[in-house]
Amino acid sequence: MASSTEGTGPYKSTVVISTQTTKELDKTETTASEQALNSTATLQNSDVAKPGMIEKAKTGQQRGGTKHENRIVGNQWSEWKPTGVQDLDAIRQILKEALEGGQSSMEVLHQKVQELIESKQKDTEMIEQLQQKTEELSRLLKEERERNEKHRKTQTQKEMTEKEKEIADLRKETTGLKEETEKLKQEVESLRTSLSKAAGDKLTDGNPTITDLSDPNRPQKLCEKFNSLYDNLWTDAFEHVFKDENNEKLSAARLVDIFRKCWEFCRECADRQLEMLQEKFVRPEVITEEMNRQGLTQTLSKSELKMIKDARKAVAKHTLVNLTQFYWKTKAKQKESLRPYVDTCMEICWYAAINDPKLDFSFEPTKNKDDFRGYTKSGKFVDYLVWPAMYLHTDGPLLYKGVVQLRDSERERDQI
Repeated sequence: MASSTEGTGPYKSTVVISTQTTKELDKTETTASEQALNSTATLQNSDVAKPGMIEKAKTGQQRGGTKHENRIVGNQWSEWKPTGVQDLDAIRQILKEALEGGQSSMEVLHQKVQELIESKQKDTEMIEQLQQKTEELSRLLKEERERNEKHRKTQTQKEMTEKEKEIADLRKETTGLKEETEKLKQEVESLRTSLSKAAGDKLTDGNPTITDLSDPNRPQKLCEKFNSLYDNLWTDAFEHVFKDENNEKLSAARLVDIFRKCWEFCRECADRQLEMLQEKFVRPEVITEEMNRQGLTQTLSKSELKMIKDARKAVAKHTLVNLTQFYWKTKAKQKESLRPYVDTCMEICWYAAINDPKLDFSFEPTKNKDDFRGYTKSGKFVDYLVWPAMYLHTDGPLLYKGVVQLRDSERERDQI
């Protein structure tokens, strides 16, 4: 331990300082300096410390040491203190000012943070309010859309119901008009039929130029059947006959002869049937020959005679069956293989015979050379008849050309 005495008189003061105390003060000074510097750096980083404070801290550090200094304060010597103690006081003062300044800055920062938090809260509240308003608007918009959709569907359904009702009314009205139109058509058709029948009875009675289109066996249809008979059944029958005759001319002549006999038979039966029908209608069996000789005569108008002819046509298919059976039993004398050909010849000939007027067939090609065409050969002269020509009536217009076999050798009686 060391002691020191300085000064005289009343100003004399004795300071006893131990070496250990000096070291402790130096150590305390160093530690305080470091803390002050660290605090200063911290305050500098946090933008709170003041520049003057940092300078004071540095100055205090530089003044560190063990040199003793005396200062005169008010004409008196001040008590000497170690430099470390003086620096510690300075540092304490600096720290105090820094803490006071830092506390003030912290309060400012805290205030600003509070303001930011309050602003953020206000923004959050505003965002929440906006979200609520958005959700409310979305809900209202959805409800409005649903109402509009419901209204649209209701309106559409109402319009559809009205349209369906209008359509139903129109359909009902259309059905009524159709029924009325159909009735009018039937009335018109009935009147037309009556008028046509009345006019037809006058025009078609014995008039070959006017035909009943409803008759399936009118001359035009018979002509088609006549053509089909020659193209189909005649060819098949020719093959069967040719096996027996072994000659084309004889085979063709035989088939023509079958058709001629059918025509003559049907024409004769038709004439006799018409006479018998007239007699039965006008002169019943109760009238005897004696009564006829006393002056009873038959009187039939054209319309009445036409009614008899129409009645005969109405039962023609039944009559044809009986005639065909009778013909096969008494007249035909043909092989069974020729039955299709013979039956078709009978059908055509019978309907041709009961037509009014009856149709006609030509078996003499030399009389009307333009009404026949060649068969398989060409030439200027007729060799033999293959198929007859068909006419609308006797000496009437040609319906179907006949067929003949031609040759080049001259024979005056066969020359065309």
